[in-house]
Amino acid sequence: MSKTVELARHLETLHINNMYKSDFYWTWDKTDDEIDAIFTVADALRDLRERNKSTKIFNSGLGISLFRDNSTRTRFSFASACNLLGLEEQVLDEKKSQIAHGETVRETANMVSFMADVIGIRDDMYIHQGHEYQKTFMDALEDGYQLFWEKKIQPLFLAHRVESEARMRYYFAYAKSGFVTILRMWLEGGCRESPRELAGIIHKMLPTR
Repeated sequence: MSKTVELARHLETLHINNMYKSDFYWTWDKTDDEIDAIFTVADALRDLRERNKSTKIFNSGLGISLFRDNSTRTRFSFASACNLLGLEEQVLDEKKSQIAHGETVRETANMVSFMADVIGIRDDMYIHQGHEYQKTFMDALEDGYQLFWEKKIQPLFLAHRVESEARMRYYFAYAKSGFVTILRMWLEGGCRESPRELAGIIHKMLPTR
């Protein structure tokens, strides 16, 4: 039995359901089982890597890094983690985006809410402000995704007589790959269009009744 299989079986004994689709702010907010799970997954990834086994769980997707202060180890660790899991890292440079022109954090977060699989934020220049920024950003991500799903995606599918939510998710995953490509072009192009303008471009691509 491989070490990874043993670790996976141990993982099944832990109570970690609350970690699914949640953000990671502080270690002291986590239970003992959740901390145990983090180290267990890390050990499993190390074992797979050492045995030259693929650790990719994504065939495509974006990992967006937003580092608001200088970083070396954390920046490269995040990029390495994205690569390890099969994601392509995209750097969101605030100086090259509409944020520099007065766009709010919430507007930017809403724009990327349905395109990114993971977002890594580093902001610890000032005590407490970094946490507030991350909290605002991640709350906006969740709100933006839910609003987009409920107001745009679900009604669109229902109009085309797709009533199964499971099937909606599959169709949306297919469409999302196109959104990811658009977002990548937007980031690589220096975010010349505002999020509102980009949203308008994407909206015109969506099928109508």
